[in-house]
Amino acid sequence: MTHIFQVTPEEFKQLSEYQRHITVKDDANIATGDTAIIQCDRDQVTFTIQSVEHGPQSKVINSHYCLLGLYAPASMAAPLPGSDTLHY
Repeated sequence: MTHIFQVTPEEFKQLSEYQRHITVKDDANIATGDTAIIQCDRDQVTFTIQSVEHGPQSKVINSHYCLLGLYAPASMAAPLPGSDTLHY
């Protein structure tokens, strides 16, 4: 299943550089292996959802939100934090 999430320009910049998680409204239909399309204005990036932490089972996320762990595809080049080297 594919899920589309709208984010702020700041969140989009972080996701396109180094951040690999996002907190979204909880939805029982979100599952590992699904595709997450993250959009900001006319730009978008696509990730595979690697993990889902739902609110009721998590001590750090309340019951209205879930935390998604994202996998960046090989086509997305970004330096590792603290590094100037691009990794593909």
